[in-house]
Amino acid sequence: MKKFYYKLLLVTLLFIANSCNLDNFDFGKLSDDVNISPEFVMPLASADITIWDIIESVNDENDTLLKVGDNDVIKIVYTEEGIYDYQVRDLLDLPQQKSFSSGNKVIGNISLDNVLVNKEVSLRDITDAVNGNIDNIIPLDGTVNVFPATSYVGPPPAVYAVPDITDFTSVKFAKGNVEITLQNNLPVPITMEGGLINRQTGLGFAAFSFINLGPGNTETITVSMVGKTITNQIDFRMTKFETASTGFPALINLNDKFKLSMNFKDVEISEGNVKTDLQVISGFSGSFDFTFEDGVKVFEAILKGGFLDITSSNNSQLTGTINLTFPQMKKNGNPVQVAIPFSGSPNTVGLSNAVINLASDINTPYNKVPYTYSITVNASSGYINYNSTNFLTLNVNLSNLDYKSIKGDFGNKNITIDNGSFNLDTEFFDKISGNFKLANPELQLILTNAIGVPAEVDADFIAQNKSGQTVSLNPVPFRLATPASLTSPAVNQTITFDKTNSNIVNFIALPPSESISYSGNIRFNPDGAVSSANPNFIDLDSSLKIDLGVELPFELQVKDLTFEDTVKIGSGDMDMIKSAELIVNAINEIPLDIDVQLFFIDTISGQQYSSSAKSKLLTAAQISTAGVITPVTSSNSIALDENELAGLKKANGIVFKGMISSPENGTKTAVIYSNSKLNMNVVIKSKIDL
Repeated sequence: MKKFYYKLLLVTLLFIANSCNLDNFDFGKLSDDVNISPEFVMPLASADITIWDIIESVNDENDTLLKVGDNDVIKIVYTEEGIYDYQVRDLLDLPQQKSFSSGNKVIGNISLDNVLVNKEVSLRDITDAVNGNIDNIIPLDGTVNVFPATSYVGPPPAVYAVPDITDFTSVKFAKGNVEITLQNNLPVPITMEGGLINRQTGLGFAAFSFINLGPGNTETITVSMVGKTITNQIDFRMTKFETASTGFPALINLNDKFKLSMNFKDVEISEGNVKTDLQVISGFSGSFDFTFEDGVKVFEAILKGGFLDITSSNNSQLTGTINLTFPQMKKNGNPVQVAIPFSGSPNTVGLSNAVINLASDINTPYNKVPYTYSITVNASSGYINYNSTNFLTLNVNLSNLDYKSIKGDFGNKNITIDNGSFNLDTEFFDKISGNFKLANPELQLILTNAIGVPAEVDADFIAQNKSGQTVSLNPVPFRLATPASLTSPAVNQTITFDKTNSNIVNFIALPPSESISYSGNIRFNPDGAVSSANPNFIDLDSSLKIDLGVELPFELQVKDLTFEDTVKIGSGDMDMIKSAELIVNAINEIPLDIDVQLFFIDTISGQQYSSSAKSKLLTAAQISTAGVITPVTSSNSIALDENELAGLKKANGIVFKGMISSPENGTKTAVIYSNSKLNMNVVIKSKIDL
């Protein structure tokens, strides 16, 4: 690429002695006394080319940095890929293992199947128990007579033992009733009052009263058993018994009976010594707190893999199964369900592709894993002691968790863009010095982002030249474009820093001949908390990638922009050259003034023997206020006198020093178009001492 920057000085080489081939002259035929100094004027070169032709003709280094823009302006285009590649997995500290305990979960009341006991009492039983109060019917036993009216009112009460209950030995009721039913199988209406008592304590627990219940009729009364304690041995205590007269003859039989039934119905017990029935106790629920580091609030997690291990402990004598359901943890759309025996044996469930909703709790809509469970209680083979305060404990362990994606509120997080640097990989900046500015340079960040989190990027770039001087770009912070959803592709975004939003003009004018370094940080959720309706989200396999591009259009405002290069030369027949002048006639559409100065040196020691005067090589085309370029015709020359040629004859190298200025002494911007033409012919004028 370096050849382009001094190609405009190309003809300065042409008057080196090797350019003038004098081999065809036979100098031996001339007299030593003759002093002839003829002057030669001869055309040396001509060209009708564009700037881009010059670039392509010297582009033997296959320099791909030079491009032609859409508006035909030549520009340097540089790309640095992967200056930052952030893996999303580094954003959140996600636990691979979590353990939870439900704590002691009280089992509560258990139910019993309906308990039914009956007691039949005959007229003879009554007459035997009431101490003669109704003995007036005894003589009528077995006869057909008018049934007489009878009446017994205690005390003492008549007490009759009820058959022992086999479902329990003692219980305390938390729910349910006892239905007491009287079935009158006597030939007359009866009135009866009394109650049920615990035989061991004599304490009553249910009173009843039946009035004028007709023959063959049945009546039921219901008494609540809530809070009452009974044993399996109860008595029926009768405090009143009356019959009305039939008023007509009927068979009187002392073996006729009434039946009293006691049905303990829809009952639950809070404690006791019981035989349990097969039953399901439901309605249990709770939630586990699934906490994350740095206060991250997670609404949803999708897992690639993992395991759910559950055990239980139980301090009751019950046996059975806990039927655990995680309604917001689903696989294939179905809630995860696990059956765990009371015995404590573990159960394991795989969590591949499980979707966990952690936002279902209205009061705390994040980091919550709800669960429900029911208990299947086995029927016991014998009596067990039970208390409703007995409890069980669920122990849950999540292990080997591998996350696919996360939604939530990730909080205010800052990540650092690692420091780095690069070189523009062009010799353009190595060859120049002086005052120059590019009118419209641009530095671009090309971002590919799959992180669904609002973010602000604050980056800086520092240019450094060979002397160690630095200039900061000072770009404005910018917002990161984010994908619309987890299933959306990564978003491509280009952020351009130009003269309107950064210090890039001075940044490039330094110039950055040594390096460009960069650093910065990314601040996530700069606007504060987010909601589950518009959550942060990440796919753990995605990334944020930043590439960099620099575009430097050749829109120059320069004054005495200097570049130089050294070319080795041979001696040839330069001893005969007394003077030389290179005349450059040009029609120039390039809006640059180019001056040149030659320095004749020893390339080994660096000694300078002589130099030419600073000379105009090309005169800049003119630029109107509307930016229209008008070609300029000029004729300029570069001359070497005898003293300068003496230095040239000693030298084995020439330093070409070029100085470029934009029109009007560097006050106007020169736009270098690829199709700008240069029509030039070069004439050499030389005087030779023969």
